[in-house]
Amino acid sequence: MAESSNTGPASLNGRGTDPRNVSADRARRSFVEDDSDYGVPTALGDQYADSGELGSGEFPTSSSGLRQAVKDFYTPAHLIEAIEDNGFIPQEATEESAAVASVNVVDYSHLSRFLSPAENQAVLNGLHTAFYVLLQESGGYLNKVDGDTMVFHYGGQLDPNTRFAGDDAARRLMARKLFDTCVEMHRITRMFDQADERFLELSAGPEQYETLQRAFQVIAELRHNQHLAVSAYGAFHVQIRIGAAIGPVTNGNFGPTGAKHWDIVGAPVIEARNMERTAPSGGLRMTEELYQVLDRMNVPEEYTHSFRDEAAAEAGRFQRVRRDEVFRFARVTPPEKHATELRSYSVLVDPLLPERIGRRVDVLLVCGASEAERILDYIAYYRGHRHVIDETEEVFRRRGVQLRKLAMLRAMYPRKIAKLSRLSCRQGSEGAPETEASQAQEKDAAGQRRDGDGDASGEQYRSSHTIPSHLEHEIDRRHSLFEILSRLGSYQDLVKLPAGRHAVAPEHKLDELNDDFDRRAEELLKELKQRYSECRRTLAKEAYFYHVMYPFVFEALRASVREYQEQVGELEAV
Repeated sequence: MAESSNTGPASLNGRGTDPRNVSADRARRSFVEDDSDYGVPTALGDQYADSGELGSGEFPTSSSGLRQAVKDFYTPAHLIEAIEDNGFIPQEATEESAAVASVNVVDYSHLSRFLSPAENQAVLNGLHTAFYVLLQESGGYLNKVDGDTMVFHYGGQLDPNTRFAGDDAARRLMARKLFDTCVEMHRITRMFDQADERFLELSAGPEQYETLQRAFQVIAELRHNQHLAVSAYGAFHVQIRIGAAIGPVTNGNFGPTGAKHWDIVGAPVIEARNMERTAPSGGLRMTEELYQVLDRMNVPEEYTHSFRDEAAAEAGRFQRVRRDEVFRFARVTPPEKHATELRSYSVLVDPLLPERIGRRVDVLLVCGASEAERILDYIAYYRGHRHVIDETEEVFRRRGVQLRKLAMLRAMYPRKIAKLSRLSCRQGSEGAPETEASQAQEKDAAGQRRDGDGDASGEQYRSSHTIPSHLEHEIDRRHSLFEILSRLGSYQDLVKLPAGRHAVAPEHKLDELNDDFDRRAEELLKELKQRYSECRRTLAKEAYFYHVMYPFVFEALRASVREYQEQVGELEAV
């Protein structure tokens, strides 16, 4: 579980009481020492002995009773039920297919700063409880919960739905169940984040309802607290990301005697974790193999239609989204695995994502300088997402935020902008510069590499500072923020060296012919110099991108946001 920062609010209950002190007071009131070896309340111990049940804060007084209580409390009920349904305890592990998912709460270290330790625990317990209820209803198996991370799977020898099915039928069934569950988990998380009371309907019993209610109250108080509501709406959002995979695993008992646990191991478990680590915030990423199983059942096509219908019901931007945008293929590199590329599909799961991001940006615009960075984070994160960036630009337009698009393009295409400026000043006409601007912007990445536009000299850059006002207006009208950010991304792809490029072994080896070291050394040096000559220009462009182009574009965006926020602040002061 992520640690809670000491700098955040101590409590959100409005009473100004440190929850840690409340918890300590409750502990002192509830647990009165008695004469037993375990220091537990005699009355509660008698209650357990009579009923045979262990409730919250209830402990037995006898050693054997305590041992049984511990077993009952910590042994997963779903494991016992699955083994009872199976009829025996499987002694040997089996090799079979399973569909595995890894779920993680996004940026929980940031979220925890808004909550006290007790509230952090309540939030995580409530969210995991809701997911667990869903798994119970769908027949999924909860492997483990580790702080803000959960792993579950379908299939295996304890899954009654796939135990007697053929291999192909089992794979199709578990793939569909896994996909539907992942999508539903995102829906549950959105309900929870929005303090939607339907979240409380997910419980399957009194204890689960109580857990959900405690978590819900924390979120509801945060959303309705008059001092925190505005900033919390922009900066505090509970989101998950999920990675999913399918394939052969070893399923069975693991661990030494006395510490056995039921689990699965294998490549799909690792792949699911890697998919989760590279999944977008509030999104789902799956392996190509899992996508192919779903595609054979026409699931992507069906899901795309239902996704559009949900967006259309709210007049959202996604009502015309294409299937290849809903299921977007990408080669991803997991963190700390720089030479490994995984083939995957990222799946949209929120039909109103652009509108949600737009509302957050709209709120953050009036929250002051401290929240400007959150706006830039959203733009940087979703810069390749047309619908989100278009919605964000629409928010800017309604608010009157002036984006310095010409300044951004001048950093990206200094020679072209300088040429346009000279033509515009010389001709004094709007028509010619417009045509020239369009032609300049339509140059492809190969043309950018050929003419070296990103490596303009300081003199060329300085000569472009005199920009006619009509040209700046026309650039702003003709080019969207998404187009500019897309060109930024294309340039980044152009200069990005392949994974492991610097670690490629040379063809010539110095130790192949020890009797002719000088000749071999000369050949190796020649080869390495040739390689350096080939990538030197790309290296220069890479340096220009990361040290000039990218930081300048986002500094221009920051300046636009801060300029608007200062204007709003001045108006409020008046």
